[in-house]
This record gives sequence, C-alpha cells and structure tokens, in this order.
Amino acid sequence: TTTKAKEKAISPFDKLSGTSGKEAPEKEAKHISVDFYKMDLHNVFRLLGEISGKNIVVDESVSGTVTLALKDVPWTFVLDVIKSLKGLSSIEKFNTIMIFPSGKKVAWGAGEEEANKGALEVKKSPELIIPEIKKGSDLIVKKGYSLKTSLEAVEKARSLLSKAKEKESSGNIKAALALYKEAAKLWPDNEDLLKRIATLSLGKAREELQAFNYAKMALQIDPKDSEAASIAAVALARMGRNDEAINYFERAVSSPDASYETLYNYAVFLYANARYRDAIRILNRIEARYPITPESILLKARSFEALGEEDKAAAQYVTVVNGGGEIPPNMKAFARSKLKELTERTDKKGE
Repeated sequence: TTTKAKEKAISPFDKLSGTSGKEAPEKEAKHISVDFYKMDLHNVFRLLGEISGKNIVVDESVSGTVTLALKDVPWTFVLDVIKSLKGLSSIEKFNTIMIFPSGKKVAWGAGEEEANKGALEVKKSPELIIPEIKKGSDLIVKKGYSLKTSLEAVEKARSLLSKAKEKESSGNIKAALALYKEAAKLWPDNEDLLKRIATLSLGKAREELQAFNYAKMALQIDPKDSEAASIAAVALARMGRNDEAINYFERAVSSPDASYETLYNYAVFLYANARYRDAIRILNRIEARYPITPESILLKARSFEALGEEDKAAAQYVTVVNGGGEIPPNMKAFARSKLKELTERTDKKGE
C-alpha cells in the first residue's frame, strides 16, 4: 500500500496577500495577557522586560500608574498602548528599549541622528494622538470675536503671549505654560488660548487634569467646539475615566467637520474598550472623509479580527502588505505576521 504525503493547502489568505504558505514572515512578539489595576509604570516596564528579554531603560521623569486589561496580545502591543495612554515614546538599540516622555530629546551617546535610527515611532498598533488645534492657533483677536475683556487687559495678555511663544519655541514648555496661564487670567474669554494651554498640557507637559480643565473652560465658551471636546476626551481617557471620556468623544465626533485626529482617537478608544463594531463605524467615517492611513487600516483589521470576521480582517491586512512603498516596513511585517496567524488558524479548522 502506498501513502500519499499530505500537501498543505494554499489558504485563501495566502492568495489575497500574493504570498505562498511557505513564506515565513518576521516572528511575531510573544503573546501575553495582562490585568493591571493602578500599577506603577516602572513595575509594568520591568515586567515587560522580563517577558520580552529586552533591557528596559525608563527616563526618571516618567511616573504614574496604569489600569488596563488585555488578553492574548503581543507584548509589543501592551507597550504601545501604555505609551499611547501616557504620552511616551521609545527608541531601541542593541536589545535595549529606552522609554521617555514624548517630545523629549534623547540619545544613546553616539549622537541624536544615530540614536533615532532605531526609533519606534511608526505605530503598529492603535495610539491616541494629541489633537492639533487647526484654527486660531495664532491667538489673535479674530474678526467677529465676542470680546468681553477690556482692551487694556488684552494688551497685557498679548505681551505675555509673545513671551510664552518664545519660551515654547526654545523648548521651555513649563515656562511657556506659566505665561500662557497668566495671560488666560487676563483674557479668560480667549477660547483659542485656553485650547493652546490644554494642548500643551496634554502633550509635553504631561498634565492631563490641567488639560481637561482648560478644555472644559473652552467648551463653556463654545459647547460645540470639536477640538476642545477631543482634548478633554483624550485627557479623561489617559486618566482612566472612560465613562466621562465617551461623553466628550461623542461631543467631539458629533460635528460633521470632526478632524481625522478626533475620529481616529475615538476609534482607538472604542477598540481599547472592546467596542469593536463601534470602532469600525468611526473608521468608516474616516475613510469617507479623509485619506486612508496604514494606522486606520490596521485598526480596522484588528477590530474585524476581534469580532471573528477573519476574511474581512485578512482583506485589511492585505491592503497594508500590498499598499506600496509609502507604508513603513514594520507595518508591512506586522500585517504579514497577522496573515500568517490567520492562515494557520484556518488550516487548523480545516484539519
């Protein structure tokens, strides 16, 4: 009797991606499940170092706690989520990851250009973006501005704003914020000034509560301001106040002119809270209004995958793999690894 060797079938995912089942993508990071409740960040990073075998170096200015629960995800995804929530960045070299506040310049000692060659700035997984203020960022009195502040106070505030901009340009964010806040006391009805303070607080200053309070003040002037609502939502999300964050996100996206950052942030938030169908709904809004980005495609793929709709997830991953040279290589590698994972899962079901 002769036996025929069983040939491995070509998966439909392989056909979609234009690869064969024999091709071996880059090895995916180890999957883990975590459940942190107000856990110190330094302890979290030390745990990730032990799991990954990487050396972890954390800047001394990084502080705080994190609360999150994730099941069966790559440890790199856990790291990315924490960096997103806490406004952190990282660079990697020689099996060592350095973690530091976003906006801070760091180097390995061989020059900043060399250090940043290993920067992990390209996002393989969802990340909250600090909203950009697209209107009124010059902080001037616009035509039609409802001015309730005296001209004398406005002139004093202008002088402070000029000094604040110089401090901000030189990288002295703490001093800039102090001057902006002093100007806001003189000019409390300047909505754009309030949003500028909120944005800086949310970004380089790492003052989430302050960011929320100033965004809220801006919303008291204009309750329909999508930018201010988005800043408030991101600040609340970072502080773990998810129920309140949802309300502000809904206010932010209710505007037909909601920015890409506002919509993407809400999709990330919904995904992180296992509301995958809602995340896809918001991502569809992004695709209808704005250019499609690799980040939004991957987020949609992960949402479909979490819902068990693997064919739809595969189609999204294929878009990244075959999307051309503008898509970062590590995103393509991540998408290939997910396609391989889906293929293996499909093969097991067919056995």
